[in-house]
Amino acid sequence: MKKPSVPRFLLLGLAAGCTLATKHSGVLVFPVLATLALVGVIRGPRPNAEAPMTAAAHITRGKQARQLAATLVGVGLIAGCALWSFYGFRFAARAHGQSMNPPLAEYAQQVTSPAEAKAILALARWQVLPEAYLYGLAGVRMIAHLSVW
Repeated sequence: MKKPSVPRFLLLGLAAGCTLATKHSGVLVFPVLATLALVGVIRGPRPNAEAPMTAAAHITRGKQARQLAATLVGVGLIAGCALWSFYGFRFAARAHGQSMNPPLAEYAQQVTSPAEAKAILALARWQVLPEAYLYGLAGVRMIAHLSVW
């Protein structure tokens, strides 16, 4: 937020992708980033210290909000590409046309929240995320309500 740059943007996207690939709770990185962006917009734009003190050195809140929104979308796209790379850019959970038992549609129905199950199945239908990742996400959501105590 203080010193935005293209290398930092790319590093953030890669780190978010690695977070997704490492742990399913990594999806929480996006609400955290959105909250940080919102706080940055609420606090207001800051003058660019490197630019000469002109009217162009100050940006409006609206422009800052648009820039941060575009940054979040870009980070999401980079993170998605990084996640797909961990799965070899293959949607199917198993290679060579082998099927999973039970199929994802049946497995996701065991998720406690019907809205979450529908979201997982929509992501599968649109092939937004690898099927194996969605199986894992569904499994995590199934046991999320269980208490360890």
